[in-house]
Amino acid sequence: GVNVHPHLSTVTYLTGCGAPTLVLDCRNSLRPAAVASARGPISSGWLSYPQVGKHIAFDGQLLHGTVPREHPAAAGERITFLVNVWFDHRPSGCRRLRQ
Repeated sequence: GVNVHPHLSTVTYLTGCGAPTLVLDCRNSLRPAAVASARGPISSGWLSYPQVGKHIAFDGQLLHGTVPREHPAAAGERITFLVNVWFDHRPSGCRRLRQ
């Protein structure tokens, strides 16, 4: 098997609250058997804090997610719009929308 990643991942914040997005300078393995290669020291990463209308884009193969926070600034519901851009691949279960 092969792990297929989007060419580009994006996050657009629709609210200005909730947990930040963390993007690590660490690529996920293309082969499931080699997933251990994603472990170990990570040299850098980026935190993106929610702000209404803020848009970020990054290499879709980089490990990313949200960071749980127990800080007053994180109070409220985090709402985002996520878009992944794929070339020459369609994730399983995805179909075109009717016009």
